[in-house]
Amino acid sequence: MSEQGGKYKSWRAKLPNIYTVADTAAILGVSQKLVLEWIEQEALPAIRLGLGKRTLRVRLEDLQWFIKNRFEPSVPPGHGGSLRPEPQEGDGE
Repeated sequence: MSEQGGKYKSWRAKLPNIYTVADTAAILGVSQKLVLEWIEQEALPAIRLGLGKRTLRVRLEDLQWFIKNRFEPSVPPGHGGSLRPEPQEGDGE
């Protein structure tokens, strides 16, 4: 049995880092509803999986991009957050 556990661990380590909506909400300190709204607004990139494409996952690199470019954490940290305004053309960004 321990040999199978070893095989599983090596297989699991090769999976990409993806997060559920609940995981993403917990990391950002916001509600799952807000994460879903950001995904629907296409502010937070997500992938759809499954037969009906209803299962949502957020890749680690997409979450890192979102935090760096679009997420405005609350003050004090851990009490939610909001979207930064999108840069307008001519803002130099």
